Amino acid sequence: MRDAALDLRAHKVRSVLAALGLFIAILSLVAVTTIGTVVREVFVAQDEQTNGRLWTMATTLDYGLVTEARLTEVTKELDRQVSATGGHYALQMERPGEAAPILDDFAGESESLRIVLATVDLNLVRRMPVLGGTWLPEGEAVFPDGVVLNDVASRQLGGSVGSRLRIRLSGNLLPYDRPVIGIVADGRREPRIYQSLRSALHFNPSITSSSGQGPELLVHYPGASQAMIREKMRDIGDALAAQDQGADPQVTSSLADFLTSLERTQRLISVVAAVTLFVAVVGLLNIGLATLRERTRELSLRRAIGATRKRVLGLVLTTTLTLSTLAAALAIGIAYIGVTWYVPRLLDPASAIDRPGFPWQAAVYGFIAAVAAGLSGGLVPAIAAARVDMIRVLRE
Repeated sequence: MRDAALDLRAHKVRSVLAALGLFIAILSLVAVTTIGTVVREVFVAQDEQTNGRLWTMATTLDYGLVTEARLTEVTKELDRQVSATGGHYALQMERPGEAAPILDDFAGESESLRIVLATVDLNLVRRMPVLGGTWLPEGEAVFPDGVVLNDVASRQLGGSVGSRLRIRLSGNLLPYDRPVIGIVADGRREPRIYQSLRSALHFNPSITSSSGQGPELLVHYPGASQAMIREKMRDIGDALAAQDQGADPQVTSSLADFLTSLERTQRLISVVAAVTLFVAVVGLLNIGLATLRERTRELSLRRAIGATRKRVLGLVLTTTLTLSTLAAALAIGIAYIGVTWYVPRLLDPASAIDRPGFPWQAAVYGFIAAVAAGLSGGLVPAIAAARVDMIRVLRE
């Protein structure tokens, strides 16, 4: 190792050039994997904000199921059918409405928006990061309750956590005042207010029949197939015995074809990165053989002053292995800093994009490839160096 370190220091330019191709190849392999993950996450996060997590199925229920009297019965059945088997569910209803901030008991002009009446599990079915405050609280308590604004409604109404709004659903329903307890990013471009469905039913039992569309049931099982969730939804419909006729459960996401195309593209790009790594290995081998021709006299002199064939072979092989390992370690280190420190700073908190994890699998493959490159790129020159005819070289 000492001789290898001295050898690298004595040939700095050659060492840097030999390691540069391997460094770029490994960095490219990690970068391609990370970029593919981020690109996938960008589209998935946007879709999961607005439509539901992969995969979520939706169906419409009858009005008769969602009343204050029957909501507890329905949620108990859903807990048994879904939550107890590792899934998540939510009920949601959208209604047109108006809201205005309350300042000194004076309500300004109302803004038209959508009011979403939902169960507290909605943020488990849709990816909605909380930008401030909290999501709708757990528990059976109805009063005092609060509302959650999406970021668009927060900007338009000037509402922040702790402020109060005067809300009115369209129709003949009376207005009511509620505190703002949270701000969420829901991926919508329109202003929306989220309120507990249970609280809304307690305040006005006729709220579910004030529009032409019944409540929507969303069911999500992490990692489950669409077919499995569809079958579960049908079981739920049979158990509740009130599913709309012909309302077959539908996938809320539209990303199936896109994800298939993206995975195919990622595989092609990974092949290109692997070819780049192979070229770097060949380049390292080429540099090793070219260097051997330049160092023939030097290695012969080492033999002449007592170096054995084994020591010469070990010197050349150790030098190449050390060079490739250092190049791999430097590339992985820079990639780790970029993925864990720099990339998260480029992400908008309102986008719901998860911070990308470091692709350790790609890094390990790159490191193994670097060691293999050091072995293959150094073994052939090392054997050739150990077989140099010392007498002939010195005679020349």
